[in-house]
Amino acid sequence: VFLPRMASAITVLRRSLVSPTVPTSASSPAPPLSNFDLALQNAQYNQRILLYSQPQRLDSFVVERLKKSLAQALVYFYPLAGRLSDIYKHPGRLNVLCNDAGVEFIEARSHCTLAEMLDCRKPPVLYELAPMSRVSSMDGVRLPLLAIQ
Repeated sequence: VFLPRMASAITVLRRSLVSPTVPTSASSPAPPLSNFDLALQNAQYNQRILLYSQPQRLDSFVVERLKKSLAQALVYFYPLAGRLSDIYKHPGRLNVLCNDAGVEFIEARSHCTLAEMLDCRKPPVLYELAPMSRVSSMDGVRLPLLAIQ
């Protein structure tokens, strides 16, 4: 699909990696990838866009609190902070390597209104909202399995 190049609606302010607050134990089980997961390894990342209204007071405290909450949640959902590996448990077959490499956390700002972003005649804006747009699942070997913007 050809998408015309437009002026960016999203300005990235900062990128960081967020890891679990408690390091993942070497004995923590890595979830096996199912045959369904493996069949999708050449597909694009699964994207979800959730939009929220802007809080009354948006400052660095709010962003830091979001990052801290994410780090605490990753203690229980530690595979999301890992990467894909084809050498971990079953050589030649993709596995989740639970190495606490981190989830990408992107702070961004937009000059567009919500109505402008949801205007169906401007689909490139939606691609900008999903940080892993046009990324293949196989890229999970080098890229985070989860990115939040």
